[in-house]
Amino acid sequence: MNITELERVEGFAAFCEGLNLLHFSPLELRNKGKAHETPGYRGFGLNADPPPELWPNVIPAITMADRMREHFGRPVVILSAYRNAVYNAAIGGAPSAST
Repeated sequence: MNITELERVEGFAAFCEGLNLLHFSPLELRNKGKAHETPGYRGFGLNADPPPELWPNVIPAITMADRMREHFGRPVVILSAYRNAVYNAAIGGAPSAST
C-alpha cells in the first residue's frame, strides 16, 4: 500500500467514525466482498476503497442499515459497501452498482 492509499484508508476510517454509527465500524464499511478476498475468484484483488468524492454516497444506506440493526436487534452484514467498476464487471454486477 502506497502513501496515497494509506491516506485514503485512514481518511475513510475517520469519515466513517464521524457518522456516529451505533452498530457499524469503519472496518465493516471497508469490506470489499468475498470475490475480492478469495484467491481463484474472478474479482480477486480487484476492488478498492471508494475515492473521497464518493464517501458521502454511503451515508443514506449505512444510516438506514444502522437504524434497522437498532430497531430489529439483529445483525445487518455489509457484503461490500463499494465496488469499483473493474471489480463490479468481473463479478457480473449491475452496471450502476459501482457508483
